[in-house]
Amino acid sequence: PIFLKILMEVPPPRVAVEERRRKRPWRKPREASGDEAQPRKEKRKFQFVNSNSSSGGCATQSQGTGNSSRGAEVEEVRHTSSPSPPSVPGPVAADSQLQAQASCPPPPPPPPGLPGRARPRPVGSDASYERRVPVDVDGSVMEGGGQILRNAMAMSCLLGKPIDVSKIRAGRGKPGLRPQHLTGIQLLSRMCDGKLDGCGVGSSDISFQPSSIKGGSFTADTATAGSICLILQAALPCMLFAPSPSHLELKGGTNADMAPPIDYMLSVFKPIAEKFGMKFECSLQRRGFFPKGGGLVVVDTSPVKNLTSVVMTEKGEVTRVKLTAYVAGSMPPKLLKQMTRAAKQCLEPKLPSGTAISCEEVRETRDSAFGNGSGIMAVAETTTGCVFGGSANGRRGTSAEEMGTLAAEELLRSVETGDWCVDEHMQDQLVILMALAKGRSEVKTGPLTEHTKTAIHIMELLSTVKFTIQQEGDTNLIVCEGLGLQNKS
Repeated sequence: PIFLKILMEVPPPRVAVEERRRKRPWRKPREASGDEAQPRKEKRKFQFVNSNSSSGGCATQSQGTGNSSRGAEVEEVRHTSSPSPPSVPGPVAADSQLQAQASCPPPPPPPPGLPGRARPRPVGSDASYERRVPVDVDGSVMEGGGQILRNAMAMSCLLGKPIDVSKIRAGRGKPGLRPQHLTGIQLLSRMCDGKLDGCGVGSSDISFQPSSIKGGSFTADTATAGSICLILQAALPCMLFAPSPSHLELKGGTNADMAPPIDYMLSVFKPIAEKFGMKFECSLQRRGFFPKGGGLVVVDTSPVKNLTSVVMTEKGEVTRVKLTAYVAGSMPPKLLKQMTRAAKQCLEPKLPSGTAISCEEVRETRDSAFGNGSGIMAVAETTTGCVFGGSANGRRGTSAEEMGTLAAEELLRSVETGDWCVDEHMQDQLVILMALAKGRSEVKTGPLTEHTKTAIHIMELLSTVKFTIQQEGDTNLIVCEGLGLQNKS
């Protein structure tokens, strides 16, 4: 009973401690000197509302209600020579807290962008950098091949717009990037110091973030018979808008199926492109054929301030036709005569009387060609400066006479029919030039190819230009008010 009585009279430990604290004044610490003075650790709690607060050392308590509005508590351990006095409860503490809040500078406003969230900024960029949202490009629409990727990459470089391309070449038997496509987009990325993600042979989705186009020397090698000319179509506009001259060496196939041959680029594309004010030199150093490639083309460009609009609505009369046949490797030289003779026999009855037809027969050497191959190119010029082309590459099972006839018939489709001012292969290549040029361009063509429709779609997707098509029978008038893109150099 005595033990229970004593136990009942003893207060609980926590109550006893509080009782003693109320009865005893705060005990001053003993004086310490010399090496005996040992710092004591003090734990202080700070609450931060904004991690971007200034370095003045102010910490304010969140004014919201509930747990979600409380700032994250950070426990800081400091060494002090003497302990701090305990916090004084009551109105004094409240007044001290209000004073501390009043003396604190307000937190800086959040950076522009999403509310309360900073925009990601590249290393080395200034405060004016603005996040750009990529444009989504569907690689399976319309033509569904590599042209979508080439045009989208070229416009992305020229306009500085990031793109996300999906379903690349979904309309082909082997979808995704092939070596020649990979080589082309990597070249464009180097030309503008861009960032390319997701690229690899077989990839169906890529992301591209361009920077500024630069001049200089570049090299691209498909390591296959992939078409050099298709890569050149995408790279050439970017080279022209570089701040300084550019030099480009392209290695691969110069005369490949399903792509314009290098002879077409030199004899048809170049004179028409020069009407837009393009300044470039293109030389064939070595031909390359399927399946090994090995060709070499060198391109040199000078910067342009802007491209000028063109009006090609008058076809004129055919004044002359030039036939160029070539053989390389183990192909017999007699094929040259067979190709040109067949092409001439097909053209003469259908051209205006008195039209001059010239023939050039080239026997390529080991230095001027890699591998075995043959082909023929037919080019026609008119009184108004229009240029048309037709070509055929040698393939197994096709005779030299058949090749000559194929090239001539392809040329006649553009020369004989309607008021067309460009052939079917030139249509889509002019679209990007019309979009970039300053002023209103008008070009009369035949029925629009799927490549042309696709090129127009990409131009309108990535820029503010609008194309209008005025159709009259088999003739179409393509009209575009160009962007008037200026070279900032």
